[in-house]
Amino acid sequence: MELQIMEQRHMFIYGYENEARTNLLKDIEKAYPVIADSDKPIALYFDNLGLPVKSTLSPKDAIISRDYLHSVIAERLIEKTLESKQECISKMVTALNKVTYMDYKNVYELLNGLKQAKECYLEEYMYGKVNKIVKPYVDMAFFIKYKEMMGINSYIAVIYDKKNPISISSTKAINDLISSRINKVMSLKIAIEPGNWPVYYNTFGDAVEYVHDYGTVELDDAQKEHVKKLKRNLSED
Repeated sequence: MELQIMEQRHMFIYGYENEARTNLLKDIEKAYPVIADSDKPIALYFDNLGLPVKSTLSPKDAIISRDYLHSVIAERLIEKTLESKQECISKMVTALNKVTYMDYKNVYELLNGLKQAKECYLEEYMYGKVNKIVKPYVDMAFFIKYKEMMGINSYIAVIYDKKNPISISSTKAINDLISSRINKVMSLKIAIEPGNWPVYYNTFGDAVEYVHDYGTVELDDAQKEHVKKLKRNLSED
């Protein structure tokens, strides 16, 4: 099961939301630490990867959701890198300054900057309040440069154990990554109960398609029961 989930392609992992699912995904994260100069992937576990649902939508929400998502992933990646105590961290920060357009002196300043950025995006999304703090720019170039400086010849697995609703704009931001050809850099692993992913299209309205964009893994009979329920509902109609 672990090898299926950790294939390089993006994955939707269908299974009941329970302790067993969470424990499996957390164990996978532990099995894939940050190792410099390695061909092994890095696994990052999240039980929240998006902004909360709100009643009023804003035209800016798509951009805020994208920037929030990238900052959350980058923050956890740097945290896990610190946990690994790799010797090349200082050189990595110098290189990342070039793609974030910042001047962090060390990894702790970088981590703090990512945390502040995440909080600012959340505040702007919820209350429309734009914080004038200078935020690090994080896009896919950040993760490409990180891999280069750490000597990691594999990808970053982002494991999302979805337990609570997130905004449609955040769902689409995640779908933006799934529909992109970024697997050599990052692979999304979305664990959900079947029927619990509200939209399968991205910010630009493009469909996210099974086989073409992602694979699936079934942890239990949740998907089979979901299909049975759909068939019953159709027959009753």
